[in-house]
Amino acid sequence: MRLKSMLCLCLCLVMALAGPAVLSMAVSELNHMVDQWRASYGNPGDVSALSYGYKVITLLTGVVIVPLTTIMFSRMSRMVAEDNRRGILEIVRRSTVTIAMVMTPIIAICAVGNQDVIKALYLGGQFDLSSAAVTAGVFLFYVIGVLGFGLRDLLNRTFHAMQDTRTTMYVSAGIVVANVILNSVFHRLMGVRGLALATTVSGTAGMLVMFYLLRRKMRR
Repeated sequence: MRLKSMLCLCLCLVMALAGPAVLSMAVSELNHMVDQWRASYGNPGDVSALSYGYKVITLLTGVVIVPLTTIMFSRMSRMVAEDNRRGILEIVRRSTVTIAMVMTPIIAICAVGNQDVIKALYLGGQFDLSSAAVTAGVFLFYVIGVLGFGLRDLLNRTFHAMQDTRTTMYVSAGIVVANVILNSVFHRLMGVRGLALATTVSGTAGMLVMFYLLRRKMRR
């Protein structure tokens, strides 16, 4: 009984410490789940279109943004240990510029050629031209938010390096709530494409809020 109580206590402590960080890093997946739930009340095939479009987005972020933010996290953690605020801000600035320089051309190409990208990846079998057209529309409104998603992940790791997980948790919760509200509005106006746009708008707004909070926290 004593061992079981200790295990439960350790589990509670881990959840209390890691829970906010897990929530903040999983906000994109949570928003995607919300999008799919809302799409289930729409036209047949909307859920599949969201899934196929989102897979391409996760590929872009996983290949470019995740490795970069992981490297920057270790450097920022070292700066925090040295109490070097100027160094932290310099890393954030350089990382922001790097992500923007790398992702902006990719986003532009994908936005302009959204139809071609989806056809090249998925066209065939039961995935016909009509399915490609719907998925391409979803992909377009997802891909214009990739820069915001990437910078939001960078800022999440910046706050985590400073051992501040509550701020990111509150912002992430606000992003999910905003996405739910915008889904209701945009879905009626634009159909399934509105769900992707709602995720992009809420995610980008959350990123801007985190930039403001970081400036306020660092007093510059």
